[in-house]
This record gives sequence, C-alpha cells and structure tokens, in this order.
Amino acid sequence: MAFEKISLETWLKFNTLNYEGTEYLPRTDELNYKHIAKPERSTSKSAGYDFKLPFDIDVPANQTIVLPSGIKANMDDLVRPEASNAIDVKLSSKVFLALYPRSSLGFGYRFSMPNTIPIIDADYYNNSDNEGHILIAFRVGVPLKLPAGSKFCQGIIQKYFIMEDDNAKGVRTGGIGSTGK
Repeated sequence: MAFEKISLETWLKFNTLNYEGTEYLPRTDELNYKHIAKPERSTSKSAGYDFKLPFDIDVPANQTIVLPSGIKANMDDLVRPEASNAIDVKLSSKVFLALYPRSSLGFGYRFSMPNTIPIIDADYYNNSDNEGHILIAFRVGVPLKLPAGSKFCQGIIQKYFIMEDDNAKGVRTGGIGSTGK
C-alpha cells in the first residue's frame, strides 16, 4: 500500500466544489499543496497512519466540515510480510482503508465523522472518473483551532473477506457515492 499526493489540478479543483463548511477553510492553492504530508505511523506499534492538516483550520462549534486531505491510497501494491514462511498477499481485493478520529480530538472537542467510519475501497484509487482524493468530513462540538501539520484523523488498513458464492463484477467509475448509483 502506498499513500500518494493527489495532483495539483485535483487539489485546486476543490475550490470549485460546494461541500459543507468549506467557508471555514483556506482556499486550496499551490502554497498549501506543498504542505501535504503523506500519512505516517507515529510509533512502531501504532495501528493507524496519522493524517495531517495541510493548512491551519479554525472551526466553530457544531459545524460540519469537508476537508481535502490531498491524499489518495494505492492498495494494489504487493506486500511481502516479514516472516520467512509468509505468503505474498495481493492487497487490492483483501483490504480497505478505514478512517477514524484521533481519540484526543474526540475527548477534547467532540470531534466525530458524520458518516461514522469512512471506508476507502481499493477501487476508489485512480478509476476512470476519479483520481481517488480522500475527502474527510468531520464535526466538532466545541470550537477547534489547529495549525498546519496537526494530526487530526488516522487511517487503519483492515482485512476483509468475501463469501464463497460472491460474484460481484461491477467496476467503479467515480468518487463518493458512485457505487450506489
């Protein structure tokens, strides 16, 4: 799995989208594009990859924000586990990325995600109509002011299984909500 920055073109396009709470965010521009950081684990035993803010935010209480992360996740890489007897695992059909609030923000600011646990499927990345930009919606119960570079949510790679009689053959061609059409 690899986290990647989205293209500058997609980053700038966020300014033209009409998502909730964007009036509380700075415009996406070339300067804050340079500050997009790939998610990283903070310790060797961390489960989550911390997503960081590419710019300062100042969010009023009881407001929902859709924030551009500037990140996409390529889950088609081949992973080689460290154990010598382990088998290579193809990620594209066996894992997804789930996003969770950082617990410190939940306790201190009642930070929550309106869609509960966002699920990023492997086919969200670079399909025919979508680059795979991960947009993160959140809501705070008290005012929240954080500087650029602050960790605000974490992505955890999770394994899933499919039923023996599964015969899904659909192909994603879009972004948020595209599989429900």
